[in-house]
Amino acid sequence: LTNTPPTRVITKTVTFNDSNGVLVSQSWTYSYPFLSATNAVPIGSLPTRGFAYRMAQDNAASGDSLTRAELQMSIPPGIVSSKNWATNVDTLNWNITGPNYVPGLDGGISGYPAGAYNYIATESLAYLELKAGAHRFQVSSDDGFQLRSGHTPSDTTATVLCQADGNTFGGSFDVVVEADGLYPIRNLWYQETGGANFTLSTYNFDTAANVVVNDPANPAGVVKAYVPVDVELWSSSAPDV
Repeated sequence: LTNTPPTRVITKTVTFNDSNGVLVSQSWTYSYPFLSATNAVPIGSLPTRGFAYRMAQDNAASGDSLTRAELQMSIPPGIVSSKNWATNVDTLNWNITGPNYVPGLDGGISGYPAGAYNYIATESLAYLELKAGAHRFQVSSDDGFQLRSGHTPSDTTATVLCQADGNTFGGSFDVVVEADGLYPIRNLWYQETGGANFTLSTYNFDTAANVVVNDPANPAGVVKAYVPVDVELWSSSAPDV
């Protein structure tokens, strides 16, 4: 199987006569990620809200890159970490200075001691409930991240929707969904040193508000997330410290 079509390309052309009667033509092209309905599962087919989440952290690791994060999260790990955690979380919304701490490192950041929580990597898997049409996502990430969508949440050939590798990110990106359904996503986030946070939200065009994905309060415009059934047991995992 292949992810087709991963993007859609549109070319627009405007042709007109200017005030001197000269014919003027201007064209431009843009593209956006396209989520194919062949990758979706039916709405209502997954029972548990949230994201399946794993975290690894080790002060002895190094590297400001997605490559380092992938090594920490690989099974078996390419970089062995001293702290490991697996659970289900409601949202991808954390900051190492609180009040929503990085899951698995909760409560251990009093005064934010230098070097205490460097070289973190997290992986979050889910199916997002999306309606057909355009969606705008907002991300605030320090340090980098990669959000992708494929045939399954762990699909290694998945289409990258947005990423920052070797730098931070604060902004938005758009995707277009072919049909109503639950679409698989995988989010990889990493922290090198210094401040660290991540938030995934969507923009509600009706209210002009940013809404955290899967906010359990279910505000207007919330995009619901569902835990993949094959990783629901993560919710009972304990930390390895």
